[in-house]
Amino acid sequence: MTNESRLAFGFGFHPGTNEYKVVRTVEQEQPTGLEQRIEGFTLGKPMWMINRKNPFLLRVQPYAASFNGALHWLGQDKQNGSTIIVSFDLESENFQQIPTPDNCKSRLDRKDWRVVVLGGCLCMVDYNDHKRADIWSMKIYGVKESWIKEYTVMPFERLIGPSRPLFVLPNRNILIELQYLPESLYAYSVDLMTTYKIRIRDLPPRHSCRVVSVVDDTL
Repeated sequence: MTNESRLAFGFGFHPGTNEYKVVRTVEQEQPTGLEQRIEGFTLGKPMWMINRKNPFLLRVQPYAASFNGALHWLGQDKQNGSTIIVSFDLESENFQQIPTPDNCKSRLDRKDWRVVVLGGCLCMVDYNDHKRADIWSMKIYGVKESWIKEYTVMPFERLIGPSRPLFVLPNRNILIELQYLPESLYAYSVDLMTTYKIRIRDLPPRHSCRVVSVVDDTL
């Protein structure tokens, strides 16, 4: 197969099946336009199992948000071109569209949005041209009306560049990874509106490690 590329990956767990899955999206140019299909690998099974067309189009992004037994990416509705959240259920292996906040629809076509999981909620992060980051939380999963703008990270000047909120601590500090640069882990105090650099002794070169959250964010 020619002219294909992989543009989105994800790793997640489904509590109903007790299975871990790696999922990748493969894109290919067709006479009718771009086509994307999903391929997946279940931990403990011998081969990639899924080969299913994606009814939506996923944006180019380095990771998926794993939440509620599904992987989530920003994507595009093929019918009207609007920006949406696309979910892929790890049990049924079906796609769904997750509603986005009404207050954000006029800005969603910009490239500086991300889907993440924070504080036990599916969230959207709007980087506002990297001057600040507004974090919208879906307090009840799947319910459009439950979206609220819960956090604003500012001043954001010290965190210019691609970044990723990782975790909300009990003291309302948000751990943030500033990607691609050394010493890239920060804590932002929501109450004090202050950013702190977190220094880790004997850390390997930045290109050889990545920050991940391994604590259950729903507790």
